[in-house]
Amino acid sequence: MAVTLYSNQLTEQRAAANTPSDTNEQGGRLRYAYGKYTTNASTGLADGTTVAMVRIPAGARLVSLKVTSDSMGSSSEACDVGVAGADGSGYYNKAETSLDDIDLISADLDMATANVREEAIVTEAAVGITFDKEVFVTATAETDAWGTSADAYFEAEYVLD
Repeated sequence: MAVTLYSNQLTEQRAAANTPSDTNEQGGRLRYAYGKYTTNASTGLADGTTVAMVRIPAGARLVSLKVTSDSMGSSSEACDVGVAGADGSGYYNKAETSLDDIDLISADLDMATANVREEAIVTEAAVGITFDKEVFVTATAETDAWGTSADAYFEAEYVLD
């Protein structure tokens, strides 16, 4: 079998200058971040409230995100999954051209059923983003308030160095 086409990274590596790929694309280390949030026992979590779940360091590329939760209450419980600059600037990039985005990673993720493990589908806008500054992956309650004394767990995998 003859190979006739190459990925962008392999094309760069095969060039006369032998341009190395970024380490978050080839040869980088897979890292893991975990976050758990427990809603208040008496009030739950109000619709529209945003919680920072995990930290992704500058220079990292998000590979996958898994979400697990207790039952958050009614059948319409959901959350948006996004990013926010960890510095509180309102932007998730150094140039301050990309505003924090509550659903950059996924919109309307089902949180109603207990112990559902969902692979948060990374939206087209978030594919291949390398964060040039430290960011938080966020969960924003939507539709109804999240139930009381319920846990949400985020597990993020990212590539760095």
